[in-house]
Amino acid sequence: MSAEAYEDGEHKIRVKQAGARRKLGFFLKEKFGHEAVGRKLAEYGCEPTKTKRVIVTWDCKPGVVDAAKAEGIEVWLLPDLMHEIAILAKSGKTYFSDDTLRTITLFARGVAKA
Repeated sequence: MSAEAYEDGEHKIRVKQAGARRKLGFFLKEKFGHEAVGRKLAEYGCEPTKTKRVIVTWDCKPGVVDAAKAEGIEVWLLPDLMHEIAILAKSGKTYFSDDTLRTITLFARGVAKA
């Protein structure tokens, strides 16, 4: 993820799509700031003052976390989340009802025995 400038509609241009979707500006305009997203969240009963804005990404360039924080957005790194889940799984005291999380925990337990 980067804090490079995002141009409106850049995510719709085929050769720029992937790069555009990894820019903080994309999330600010197209995800968190888009009018349709706000309406849909309101339909679900979400109030802007009672919600948290989070981006989960594999990695990010220096300065992105601080830039996001300045906009009121948390950045979570997926490898860190997976590591935390694996640690919980190894303890054997945590059960997740989500299939993906259960798969990660089973994998972590298997690796721990190897």
